[in-house]
Amino acid sequence: MRTMRRGIALTLAGLLAGVTTAGAWRQSGGARVSKREAHDLALSTLLPRARSSPGIQFDTVLTEPPRGFYTFEIVADTPPGTSFNLGFFAVNERTGDVWDWSACIHLSSPEIVRVQRRLRRESGVSARAFRTLSNVAPCQP
Repeated sequence: MRTMRRGIALTLAGLLAGVTTAGAWRQSGGARVSKREAHDLALSTLLPRARSSPGIQFDTVLTEPPRGFYTFEIVADTPPGTSFNLGFFAVNERTGDVWDWSACIHLSSPEIVRVQRRLRRESGVSARAFRTLSNVAPCQP
């Protein structure tokens, strides 16, 4: 019985934390990542050689993007025999988190960390709430 009560309490606490996080962000007016900034954040996760590829373009992914994410494919002019696709990306509009959308892998770079610090400061959301929002994946692992 004690274990069951504890499980219920933890579940309720988790649900309330989610509501509190979402509510805090709405009340703060919430800083947002622009589409241009989302592109820059995704580029920051690529190797320097890929970032300097000629003809880099951001193509819209044809599937419906998950709510709250920018989704796109980065392509470039590459030598024959190599892939022109540099990756499929999903960028959280609120937190700046970047995901490799095809593999559902959370990516990071120093630029992402800088932007996230700014977003958290501007939004007024607690570090804990921001981490909760950052854990939202746009895909299934």
